[in-house]
Amino acid sequence: MTVVTNETTDATISERLVTRRESVTPEADEALLHSLKNREDCGYEALVRTHGPLVLAIARRYLRSEADAADCFQDTFVAILNSIDNFKQRSSLRHWIRGVTINQCLMKIRTRQRRREDSIEHMLPIFNDKGKRLDVAGPSDIMAIADTIDSVRVQKTVRSCIDELPYDYRTVLLLRDIDGYSTSEAADIIGIQLSATKTRLHRARAALKKSVEQRMEVIGSHVNV
Repeated sequence: MTVVTNETTDATISERLVTRRESVTPEADEALLHSLKNREDCGYEALVRTHGPLVLAIARRYLRSEADAADCFQDTFVAILNSIDNFKQRSSLRHWIRGVTINQCLMKIRTRQRRREDSIEHMLPIFNDKGKRLDVAGPSDIMAIADTIDSVRVQKTVRSCIDELPYDYRTVLLLRDIDGYSTSEAADIIGIQLSATKTRLHRARAALKKSVEQRMEVIGSHVNV
């Protein structure tokens, strides 16, 4: 598992954090689209059965409340049905549904989010005047600890640390490093300048790395007792 801290890299947080994709053939997508556009009940049932796990997984990533995730789940499928005629098949149906879901998540968050951007300063690494980090163990120490801990526990730790990031930083990190959007695409989705997105992403990655290192250091101390 790798936590990305350099804006110039294309590496992402472990794909194991992303829901495993079920195999959906183009033929199955075509049949599903036909049913949905003809407003057939079986089409809606197939839509929820096939893509429901993806929608719920995304909602849970972006929203901290299970109740909010459940509401978003319902809102997403309503939005899909209302806009299905506008789907032009320039991408896969799954990719389009992912975008609709993320948009619904962001809409829900914005209705509850204060307009002031939360500070992340207390979560960032601390350096001395020579540029050396003072607060936590180095990457090699953390990897040594991680080798002694099962991967499920590591994933849960990363997931928990992501959840603790302020909304503005958590969102850009999820878009870029989990859902695979480019930085410019993330900027468009969030609605801020590309330069601001790059800065926010860099700070989010740095804060996440520090938080994960601290958690892993604590876990490692218990493992080594």
